[in-house]
Amino acid sequence: MTVQDIIHTVSTDKVALFFLFTLLPFLAFGLNKLTKLRGLQSPYTYIYSTIIYISGITGILSSVLWLYTMFFDQKGLWQLNPFVFYLPLISMVATFYIVKKRLRIGDLPWFGELYELLTALAVAFAITLTFVHTQAFPLSNMWLIMVLGIAIFLFLKLGWDAVTRIR
Repeated sequence: MTVQDIIHTVSTDKVALFFLFTLLPFLAFGLNKLTKLRGLQSPYTYIYSTIIYISGITGILSSVLWLYTMFFDQKGLWQLNPFVFYLPLISMVATFYIVKKRLRIGDLPWFGELYELLTALAVAFAITLTFVHTQAFPLSNMWLIMVLGIAIFLFLKLGWDAVTRIR
């Protein structure tokens, strides 16, 4: 399975992708309006965190995929599928902007680990894409690629935790 096959598999349902990535900023906006009078109470902060994690992870994966196709496949910007490459990035920026208008993102639960998680995820995804591109492992199924990506991510995350614990 090539990276182009993965992109084609992800982009088969364009309506669902469009709905998901436009729903995230609207959810953040609606939550801003809902919590304006109530302040930051416990259930709303967890909803904010979930929205930010979903938009952040998909945006980071999309940006790594965009860099991969620009450097390895040497495609032009106009040749890329906007539902896979541009919509998640636009959704991430819009969601972060809308949430940041209402509150400090650092005050949300689970947010202290977000940058570490996104960095480890981006590096693991880039390494996995490099393995798929170079065909270092005979990865023919999507689930094998996912297992490799998860294994690399866990290795990086556990290694990072061990290094920071030593310091």
